[in-house]
Parts: sequence; C-alpha cells; structure tokens
Amino acid sequence: RHTPTETAALTSHLRAADRIPERAPATQPFGETPSNDPAVRLAGRELTGGKGFSCVACHALKDYVPPKVALGTRGSDLYQLGERMRAPYFYRWTRSPLRMLPGVEMPSYQ
Repeated sequence: RHTPTETAALTSHLRAADRIPERAPATQPFGETPSNDPAVRLAGRELTGGKGFSCVACHALKDYVPPKVALGTRGSDLYQLGERMRAPYFYRWTRSPLRMLPGVEMPSYQ
C-alpha cells in the first residue's frame, strides 16, 4: 500500500522510464471499462487460452494459476491488465519482450 504522494511519484517515474520514443507509432487505447458483452469475453478467453496465444500456459488469470510453472518463470497476473498498464507499453512489450526485458522467456507477437 502506498500513500497518494508515493503512488503519484511511482507513476510519474514509471511513465518517464518506460522508454516510449516521442515518434513511436500511435496505438489504440485499451477499453475504458471491461465489456459485459458475452462475445467479447469469450473472444478474450479464447485469445488468452489454448485456442489463441496460450498466455495462460505461463500467466495467472484471476483465480487461475498455471500448473507446473516454476515461480521464477511464472508471468504476471493478466486479470484487469488494462487498469495497471498503459496500452502503448503493452503493445511494445508483446511485440518484442526481449527488447523490454532482456532474457525474458516470452514469445513476441506481431
């Protein structure tokens, strides 16, 4: 738990340090709020699961924890990711994880 002042300082630092170049291509923002549309939720489930990018092979997703994944190699929880990560950073991360964190064991998606 951080005080509002600490939260503002951390947020400011991370936004300044995420190294998005001034001339980076524009990206679409994440949605303002989670969709209640069942088709959108199903698409999200399929994309993160075995029919899509298989994110849940290494990443937790709300109550789901991937089996047989060592704690040191487990990815972060993807639940409500849009509330914790800015869209431009997410798109840069998924396009080239090794650029963002050398040595990370994650495939890149174009």
